[in-house]
Amino acid sequence: MSMRSRLSALALFFGVVSGAMASDGKVAVSYGYFAIDAQSAGVSSSISNPSVFHVGYLKPRWENFEFKIGYTLLMADFSGSDLGYGLDVGMNYYPLSEANDQALQTADVKVRSYQMWRPMVGFSFNQRNFQSVRNSYAGFGFNAGVERYYDERINFKGEVRYVSMGGSNESEATETALLFGVVFKL
Repeated sequence: MSMRSRLSALALFFGVVSGAMASDGKVAVSYGYFAIDAQSAGVSSSISNPSVFHVGYLKPRWENFEFKIGYTLLMADFSGSDLGYGLDVGMNYYPLSEANDQALQTADVKVRSYQMWRPMVGFSFNQRNFQSVRNSYAGFGFNAGVERYYDERINFKGEVRYVSMGGSNESEATETALLFGVVFKL
């Protein structure tokens, strides 16, 4: 699958998800740094680069939780010579705030309530395919981060992720990422 095909598939995924679940949701677009440590058949290798991209949909559930689904693209270099990509599904928990801005609107008055800083922790199931080794990995991850209120339509976001995955033939991979991005409120 070519780089153009992958990016087209990502755009289609983004369009379907945002259109299907647009009420009270958020779309997050992030960029950052990643590091992967992998072991397969007794051989270890590592790669790190400032070229991880993530697009996700966040749907607030209950007061302090939000469901998340997204797609991650890891690039060994910006030419796309080696790629890792896959789906991320999980939940975020906001221990000190609500997961979403609050709004009350009547015929005469509109009131919005927001928290300036929203720290969060979360867990996820992650799947990755790697182009160079032609192998798939799947596993669970944890994340911690914070959202910073900017205005009624946008927040900024910083996040650290740790994902431990297993693959075929007893191969293992650990992915860590530091992401910064923008959250668009729908």
